[in-house]
Amino acid sequence: MIEAIDKRLWAWSEYRMGGGMRLGGTGDCVLAAVIAGKGEVIRSSVMEVYIPDEVLDTAQAVDKLPDDLRRVVDVHYLQANLSPDQKAIRCRLSRKTFYRRLDTAHQYVLYLLTPPKRRVQRVTLGRERPQAVRVGQR
Repeated sequence: MIEAIDKRLWAWSEYRMGGGMRLGGTGDCVLAAVIAGKGEVIRSSVMEVYIPDEVLDTAQAVDKLPDDLRRVVDVHYLQANLSPDQKAIRCRLSRKTFYRRLDTAHQYVLYLLTPPKRRVQRVTLGRERPQAVRVGQR
Protein backbone atom coordinates (compact mmCIF):
# COMPACT_ATOMS: atom_id res chain seq x y z
CA MET A 1 0.00 0.00 0.00
CA ILE A 2 1.25 3.47 -0.81
CA GLU A 3 0.77 5.65 2.28
CA ALA A 4 0.36 8.98 0.44
CA ILE A 5 -2.26 7.48 -1.88
CA ASP A 6 -3.99 5.85 1.09
CA LYS A 7 -4.35 9.27 2.77
CA ARG A 8 -5.69 10.81 -0.43
CA LEU A 9 -8.21 8.03 -0.87
CA TRP A 10 -9.42 8.41 2.74
CA ALA A 11 -9.90 12.15 2.12
CA TRP A 12 -11.74 11.32 -1.12
CA SER A 13 -13.99 8.88 0.73
CA GLU A 14 -14.88 11.50 3.36
CA TYR A 15 -16.00 13.91 0.64
CA ARG A 16 -17.73 11.14 -1.28
CA MET A 17 -19.69 10.12 1.80
CA GLY A 18 -20.77 13.73 2.34
CA GLY A 19 -18.45 14.71 5.17
CA GLY A 20 -16.95 17.63 3.28
CA MET A 21 -19.54 18.61 0.69
CA ARG A 22 -22.34 20.65 2.17
CA LEU A 23 -24.57 22.75 -0.03
CA GLY A 24 -26.06 24.88 2.69
CA GLY A 25 -28.07 24.76 5.87
CA THR A 26 -31.05 23.09 4.21
CA GLY A 27 -29.35 19.77 3.54
CA ASP A 28 -26.81 17.96 1.43
CA CYS A 29 -28.39 18.52 -1.97
CA VAL A 30 -30.39 20.92 -4.07
CA LEU A 31 -33.41 18.60 -3.92
CA ALA A 32 -33.41 18.94 -0.13
CA ALA A 33 -33.30 22.72 -0.54
CA VAL A 34 -36.32 22.58 -2.90
CA ILE A 35 -38.28 20.43 -0.46
CA ALA A 36 -37.37 22.65 2.49
CA GLY A 37 -38.38 25.74 0.50
CA LYS A 38 -41.68 24.13 -0.56
CA GLY A 39 -40.80 24.36 -4.22
CA GLU A 40 -38.99 27.69 -4.13
CA VAL A 41 -35.26 28.04 -3.90
CA ILE A 42 -33.40 31.30 -4.06
CA ARG A 43 -30.25 30.55 -5.96
CA SER A 44 -28.06 32.49 -3.53
CA SER A 45 -29.42 30.51 -0.59
CA VAL A 46 -27.64 27.37 -1.74
CA MET A 47 -23.92 27.69 -1.06
CA GLU A 48 -21.43 26.51 -3.64
CA VAL A 49 -19.78 23.15 -3.23
CA TYR A 50 -16.10 23.40 -2.39
CA ILE A 51 -13.97 20.38 -3.16
CA PRO A 52 -10.21 20.67 -2.63
CA ASP A 53 -8.11 20.08 -5.75
CA GLU A 54 -6.44 17.07 -4.13
CA VAL A 55 -9.81 15.38 -3.59
CA LEU A 56 -11.05 16.27 -7.07
CA ASP A 57 -7.88 14.91 -8.71
CA THR A 58 -8.18 11.72 -6.67
CA ALA A 59 -11.85 11.33 -7.65
CA GLN A 60 -10.97 11.69 -11.33
CA ALA A 61 -8.19 9.10 -10.95
CA VAL A 62 -10.56 6.65 -9.22
CA ASP A 63 -13.11 7.14 -12.00
CA LYS A 64 -10.47 6.09 -14.55
CA LEU A 65 -9.66 2.82 -12.76
CA PRO A 66 -10.73 -0.47 -14.36
CA ASP A 67 -14.02 -1.75 -12.92
CA ASP A 68 -12.48 -4.52 -10.82
CA LEU A 69 -10.03 -2.13 -9.15
CA ARG A 70 -12.65 0.60 -8.67
CA ARG A 71 -14.91 -1.91 -6.92
CA VAL A 72 -12.13 -2.82 -4.46
CA VAL A 73 -11.39 0.88 -3.78
CA ASP A 74 -15.09 1.65 -3.26
CA VAL A 75 -15.58 -1.23 -0.84
CA HIS A 76 -12.37 -0.57 1.11
CA TYR A 77 -12.78 3.19 1.53
CA LEU A 78 -16.55 3.71 1.41
CA GLN A 79 -17.50 0.71 3.54
CA ALA A 80 -14.78 1.07 6.16
CA ASN A 81 -16.98 -0.42 8.88
CA LEU A 82 -16.63 -3.90 7.33
CA SER A 83 -13.97 -6.34 8.47
CA PRO A 84 -11.24 -7.30 5.97
CA ASP A 85 -12.92 -10.66 5.38
CA GLN A 86 -16.30 -8.99 4.77
CA LYS A 87 -14.72 -6.57 2.29
CA ALA A 88 -13.22 -9.48 0.35
CA ILE A 89 -16.53 -11.35 0.38
CA ARG A 90 -18.35 -8.23 -0.82
CA CYS A 91 -16.05 -8.20 -3.88
CA ARG A 92 -16.27 -11.99 -4.28
CA LEU A 93 -12.52 -12.34 -3.84
CA SER A 94 -10.18 -14.02 -1.44
CA ARG A 95 -8.70 -11.73 1.19
CA LYS A 96 -5.25 -12.04 -0.42
CA THR A 97 -6.58 -11.15 -3.88
CA PHE A 98 -8.58 -8.25 -2.44
CA TYR A 99 -5.47 -6.64 -0.95
CA ARG A 100 -3.40 -7.43 -4.03
CA ARG A 101 -5.96 -5.55 -6.15
CA LEU A 102 -6.07 -2.71 -3.64
CA ASP A 103 -2.30 -2.40 -3.94
CA THR A 104 -2.59 -2.40 -7.74
CA ALA A 105 -5.27 0.29 -7.52
CA HIS A 106 -2.90 2.43 -5.40
CA GLN A 107 -0.25 2.10 -8.10
CA TYR A 108 -2.75 3.07 -10.82
CA VAL A 109 -3.92 6.11 -8.85
CA LEU A 110 -0.31 7.17 -8.23
CA TYR A 111 0.39 6.87 -11.96
CA LEU A 112 -2.74 8.85 -12.88
CA LEU A 113 -1.88 11.60 -10.38
CA THR A 114 1.70 11.95 -11.64
CA PRO A 115 2.09 14.83 -14.11
CA PRO A 116 2.65 13.50 -17.66
CA LYS A 117 6.12 15.07 -17.94
CA ARG A 118 7.34 13.05 -14.93
CA ARG A 119 5.88 9.69 -15.98
CA VAL A 120 8.36 7.03 -16.90
CA GLN A 121 7.63 4.43 -19.56
CA ARG A 122 9.44 1.28 -20.55
CA VAL A 123 10.45 1.46 -24.20
CA THR A 124 12.44 -0.94 -26.35
CA LEU A 125 15.00 0.65 -28.60
CA GLY A 126 15.69 -1.79 -31.43
CA ARG A 127 16.79 -5.16 -30.01
CA GLU A 128 18.16 -3.66 -26.82
CA ARG A 129 16.80 -4.33 -23.38
CA PRO A 130 13.88 -2.12 -22.31
CA GLN A 131 15.00 1.11 -20.68
CA ALA A 132 13.24 3.62 -18.48
CA VAL A 133 12.76 6.80 -20.48
CA ARG A 134 10.85 9.95 -19.58
CA VAL A 135 7.75 10.42 -21.71
CA GLY A 136 8.51 12.74 -24.59
CA GLN A 137 12.19 11.76 -24.75
CA ARG A 138 13.58 9.18 -27.15
